[in-house]
Amino acid sequence: MAGVMVVAHHSTLLTYRDRAYRVECYYREDNNIVQTEMRVNSHPPASLASDPIALPSCQYKVETASNSSSEDSSPAIVTIGDSVVHVWTCGDPIHAKIYCMQVHSCVADDGGEEKFTVVDAEGCSTDSELLSAITYPTSLRAYARSRVFKFADKSDINFACQIRLMMLPNTANGTCPVSCFKLAI
Repeated sequence: MAGVMVVAHHSTLLTYRDRAYRVECYYREDNNIVQTEMRVNSHPPASLASDPIALPSCQYKVETASNSSSEDSSPAIVTIGDSVVHVWTCGDPIHAKIYCMQVHSCVADDGGEEKFTVVDAEGCSTDSELLSAITYPTSLRAYARSRVFKFADKSDINFACQIRLMMLPNTANGTCPVSCFKLAI
């Protein structure tokens, strides 16, 4: 079967990646049962710090990709397709020894009724064309790269995210675990 498919990445958003493709489809099916076995030892409980430490405060900003290292690189006006970096930070070096963060449930909205989820509740990007997978260079810093997009007939776009703060697990990389697996179709 063959046909032409027009791909507009979103019904309400215009992006620089919208395209038309000629598609030929083939259908194959395979059904396998796979299994494995493993022995799991009990994990000893971790001890918690006895002195309470206040939760860190967090910040979210969008920086121009070319100036992301400068002091104030938050763009005022951008164009569809411009490269930007979404940056989330929490706390200070003392907090970084105790807590880790996970960015999740990010929504882009037009200031009215139009909303689009760009990061799901597990902390995974819903569309890598709009927002890359979130990278965690430290336990309390995260960033994701993006090309500017907008809602049709709107000049402003707003972003809101939730940040989950957790006790830092005893992992090799010192960050909160995030698992984002998407099935290829």
